[in-house]
Amino acid sequence: IRHIFLVLDSGQVNIIMCTLVLSGLYFIQKDKDVLAGAFFAAAILIKYTPAVFLPYFIYHRKYKVVLWAVFFVMFFLTLPALVVGINKNEFYLFSWFPSIISTSLDNLSYIYSRNQSIFSAFVRFFSPTECKVQIFSLSFDQALFYGRMAALFIYLFVFIPGTSRPKDRIID
Repeated sequence: IRHIFLVLDSGQVNIIMCTLVLSGLYFIQKDKDVLAGAFFAAAILIKYTPAVFLPYFIYHRKYKVVLWAVFFVMFFLTLPALVVGINKNEFYLFSWFPSIISTSLDNLSYIYSRNQSIFSAFVRFFSPTECKVQIFSLSFDQALFYGRMAALFIYLFVFIPGTSRPKDRIID
């Protein structure tokens, strides 16, 4: 539990996000699509990484979960308008989206040594960076492209059909 408190104290939200995702998966298993969508929407709004579940749910015909998640994302994003007004909330949202893109997808965040993503690993190992661990001589953009392709390749394993028995799908 000390580790959890240290993570929360340092301002990290991964534990909260993972709890929301696990709660969403739990409610999918219980066929409570509205609650599952609400939990996934909350997790997506904390960090957008849980959105990778949505194509998987579409693939497995869990359309209601996806629709509820989209609904709750929009609902949660418009909720502050009750306090600050529609115009100010719209202003906040339109300045928030560029901020996310500029702080999450900038070149510096990819080479930051604490970034443990596969994208970052490809950039650090296959292009010249300050980390000095270059294995191949690729440009930053080429290494990032190959990192994205590797992540997509790994992600596509989820869509390999398994047996039709429900208990065998627990590996999902």
